[in-house]
Amino acid sequence: DLAADYIAEKFVEYGLDVQRQTFPVFYQHYLATPTLDFTLQASSTEEVFLYREDFLTLQAVDTNGLLRGELVWVLDDEYTGMDLDGNVVVRKPTKSIDEEIAMATEHGAGALLLVGDLNRSEALSAKYLAREMPPEGSIPVLELTRDGFKRLLDMTDQSIASIYSTPPALFLGADVALSIDLNEDTDAVTDNVFGFVLGSDPALADEIILVGAHYDHVGDDPERRYSGANDDASGVATMLEMARLWQQSGYRPSRSVLFVAWGGQELGEAGSRYYVDNPLYPLDDVVAMLQLDAVAGGKAYHLDAQGTRENEGLLRFSIENAKDLLGGRLQLSFPDGRGEEPFSPDVLFDRDRIGVYSDHDPFRDLGIQAMRIAWREADETNLDDTEAYEVLPERLLAAGKMTTLTIMMNAH
Repeated sequence: DLAADYIAEKFVEYGLDVQRQTFPVFYQHYLATPTLDFTLQASSTEEVFLYREDFLTLQAVDTNGLLRGELVWVLDDEYTGMDLDGNVVVRKPTKSIDEEIAMATEHGAGALLLVGDLNRSEALSAKYLAREMPPEGSIPVLELTRDGFKRLLDMTDQSIASIYSTPPALFLGADVALSIDLNEDTDAVTDNVFGFVLGSDPALADEIILVGAHYDHVGDDPERRYSGANDDASGVATMLEMARLWQQSGYRPSRSVLFVAWGGQELGEAGSRYYVDNPLYPLDDVVAMLQLDAVAGGKAYHLDAQGTRENEGLLRFSIENAKDLLGGRLQLSFPDGRGEEPFSPDVLFDRDRIGVYSDHDPFRDLGIQAMRIAWREADETNLDDTEAYEVLPERLLAAGKMTTLTIMMNAH
C-alpha cells in the first residue's frame, strides 16, 4: 500500500493523469518459521530440522499448534491396505506430486514428507506464492532437501540401500512434531496504479503504448527478507524515471502512453489479468505493451527482450535499433516453450520446466504485441536478499536507455 501511494504521488508530480484500480487477491504468509522436530523413541534424542536448510513447504496448511504423529516410510506407492491414522508419511515420489498428496490424504496421513534433491542455497532460498487456499481436508506437505533426507537416514540408522529394501510400510522409530502457523485473513485487496500521458497528435492520440512494471514481491519470511529490489523495484524505478525525464524535457509522445504499476504479479499476474478483464481504456486501442521486469541485474551480460517475430516484430525491430544507436548488448528470446507456471508442487520436482511469466502475457494472449524486458537469468526464482542479484547502476542505465528509446520510437 505504501509503495502504491508513493508511485501515485510520483505520477502526479510528473504531470500524469493518475487513476487506481483496486482488486481482490488471496494472500497467505507465515506468522512464524515452520518447525519440524523428530524424537527418537529408543533414546528420546531430539533432532531439530531447519526450514530452508533441511526442508521446504510444498503445501502449507496451518497445523493449529503442533501436529504430532509417528514417522512411517511408505514404499508401496498404492498404500495397499494401509490406514495411517494421522501418522506422518515419508516417501520418495514415484507419481506426480499432486497424485502423491492425494494418495497420502486418502489413506489417512497427518502430513507428508517427500524426498527431494535440492542442496544449493539459491534453490533453498527460492520462494513462490500460493494462489488459493488448499482444499478443505488438505494435509501439510514438505519437501526434504538432500541434506535433510541424509539426516533422516542417519538418525533412523538407515541407508539408501536399506530404505529402498524395506516392507511396503515401515515405522522408523521416531515421533514427529510439525508446526505451520499461517494468517487466517487471506482475503485482501491491492491496486494497479496508472499514469496517463495524452498523445500530442490528434490522429494518433487514441492509440496507446502501455508501459508496465510490477511493484509487489513475495513478502518476507519471519527470518528472511525478500526485498525485490531487482524484481521489480528496478522496473518501477525505470518507469518513473522515464516519466520524470519526459516532463523535465517537455517531451510529448504522438501516441498516448499509459504507465502502469501492477499489483499482484507474484500471485500469477493478478493485476494485469484483472485489468484485461476490466480495462480502463479500450484494449483495441493498445498498439504495444512493454513490461520492465528485473532490469537491473542478472547472471548474463545481455539485456533480454522476449517476444515472437510474428506478434512482436515491430517492438523487436525497434529495440534492436535502439541497441545499435546506444551501443548496448541485447539478446532476443522467444516465449515459446517457456514451461509451466511455478505455482504447483507438481512442477517443483521438475524445475527445468518452470517458465518466465510476467504482466505482458495477458496482453500477448489477446494478440497485442507485448514484450518483456529483463536482464538474462534475473532472479525469476524470487531469492532472498542474501542470494538475490545486486542492483547494478550500469545495467539499470543501459536498460533504461534502450527501453525509453524503444517506447519513444513506437509512440512517435
